[in-house]
Amino acid sequence: MSQTIKGIIKPSELAPFIKSANILNALITSFLYLSAFGLIYFAHKMSSLPVTIICMLIMGAVQHTIATYIHEAAHGHVFSNKNLNEKLGHFFFAAPLFSYLEDYRYFHWEHHRHTGKVDKDPELQLYRSMGIKTEGFTSSQIALIFVKSVIGVHAIKGLIFLNKFYMTKRKEGHIKRPGLFEHSCVAFWLIAVPALMWKLNMLGTYLIVWIVPMYTVFTTLLLWHGFGEHIREKESCLCENTFTHRFNLLTTLFLYPINSSLHLEHHLYPQLPWHSLKRFRNWAEENTEYKKLANQLAADSYFTGEKSIVSMSFPKQ
Repeated sequence: MSQTIKGIIKPSELAPFIKSANILNALITSFLYLSAFGLIYFAHKMSSLPVTIICMLIMGAVQHTIATYIHEAAHGHVFSNKNLNEKLGHFFFAAPLFSYLEDYRYFHWEHHRHTGKVDKDPELQLYRSMGIKTEGFTSSQIALIFVKSVIGVHAIKGLIFLNKFYMTKRKEGHIKRPGLFEHSCVAFWLIAVPALMWKLNMLGTYLIVWIVPMYTVFTTLLLWHGFGEHIREKESCLCENTFTHRFNLLTTLFLYPINSSLHLEHHLYPQLPWHSLKRFRNWAEENTEYKKLANQLAADSYFTGEKSIVSMSFPKQ
């Protein structure tokens, strides 16, 4: 693009959109965990393979939404009180997925700083560690990526990369080492929750419906979520390198929950919380220049059509 969208909307104009939503976030968090327990309980009671598979698929979407909230907590957007945001953000969003909020915060902000730069963007390095090409896809390669994600291959490779990345950055002093509270939260989800499930005679169902999706369905959704957010390996201005997504409701619920489909706006204005992004986009599009440039980076499908992520990211050679 000869023009750039960055700077059309001034930071001074953002004040009406920077408002906390403590009650909304608390309600959604409660709903997510009630849903998770309900899925485990329902699968346990029904003792049916088809029902269990459906519960696992839905659980992957629940876990993906929880992970999207890690992102919001890393930006300080879940609770207006900073201490609550850190403590509750780690306990309810990072620890249940056996991770640490501070680790993710560093990873994500490095991604913001170096979007599209292969040697510096940790997200691109993560894909490389999985053996995933980040440009020039073919249909067969896309299918192979999907299969490897579903069976957990990419989850294992990704965990190996992230563990090494976080340990290195901690040693270098870039990431604050977890304290007693952070470790205790992870231990709670690793030990206390399975113990409770065992006490309720639902440990087996818990392992199948919560743990298995974490390394299959959830990681597949997370991979395609992240991979669909940017034109890969394009080191131009991030606002010429970042998509918004206009998908149908079901696809959005699974791939881009809580307004994460508005990734262009997030990169342009990371100070905006998730619940304000849609309202901000509607307001910003009253500016014809913004609307014109933003629509050039709006994808309406993942795989097919001129405005699909694949077509826009990986033009045919």
